[in-house]
Amino acid sequence: MHTYYIELNTLPACLLGSCPNRLTDRDVKLVANGHDFPVSVSQTDLASNGSGTDIPTHLLVVISPGSKYPSNGALGRALAKALAHGWLVSVTRIDGSYTPYSSGGPFESNRPSPTSTPLELDASRRAIHDAIVDLAQFAGERRLLIDGGDKAGSRGFQWESDAPSSIRPVYLVDGGVVKQVAKEEIESTYRNSGMWDFQNVRQRNLSDQLSHEVSLKKAVKDMLLDSRYDYQFQCAIPESEVSSDGTFSLEIDARTNPKLLPGTVTAEIYEVSVQEVNGRTVLSRLNLPQRVRIVVNLR
Repeated sequence: MHTYYIELNTLPACLLGSCPNRLTDRDVKLVANGHDFPVSVSQTDLASNGSGTDIPTHLLVVISPGSKYPSNGALGRALAKALAHGWLVSVTRIDGSYTPYSSGGPFESNRPSPTSTPLELDASRRAIHDAIVDLAQFAGERRLLIDGGDKAGSRGFQWESDAPSSIRPVYLVDGGVVKQVAKEEIESTYRNSGMWDFQNVRQRNLSDQLSHEVSLKKAVKDMLLDSRYDYQFQCAIPESEVSSDGTFSLEIDARTNPKLLPGTVTAEIYEVSVQEVNGRTVLSRLNLPQRVRIVVNLR
């Protein structure tokens, strides 16, 4: 018997609130070798108040070389909500290493000391690339957050391109984008006269699988909100039913969420191996993730 884990991402289709209902295991089934197999939810909604998950989310925070390293207090405050939800967080150090993934406790003491010697730029890039490769091996949801020091136009040295397509969007703190919005406090004053007063406000902007963020703290908040559109399912399939070419189809009943159209959702399937690392049980991807053909039923 093979136990497969299925990651489903519906963020591009649902970000603007067009998917009012969460999918359940009744809305999804896996098709292998011409046969249907039921799936079960293996991860809770991380945007809810609950913190228990079958497979924890891993978050890698990359501090771009040349950017001012956040103080321990600022970093702790920015990551507090992610840690409270049980996310395992690692932060790159200026000496090229990165803290062990942790949901608290030793995380504080594993931050870099002020006397750490920064790496040369090329060495720093290689170290960050290795950290992203390490992130990609974990089972479950993975998040990549690049702190560009709130610099508008920062591209994080294109490290988002190092992340596999399943770790998307990549969150880049570069100040976001400037938009004009009406001042709410004077809206009623000018409503009848047709006059409006506007102010420039920095906001998040999601484009090309890259989420431009205003600040580190707001980026973490957006990640938690976005997690509403990520799903983890698991499915047991007998050895005899696994096709030789490893082809799978994921059928989704989207009658209650008609915006879930083919091409707006992505999925991958994999098996896991269980290891003990530094006293912690780690679930790693046993084989290379396989893209799944997605069939969306709207009737």
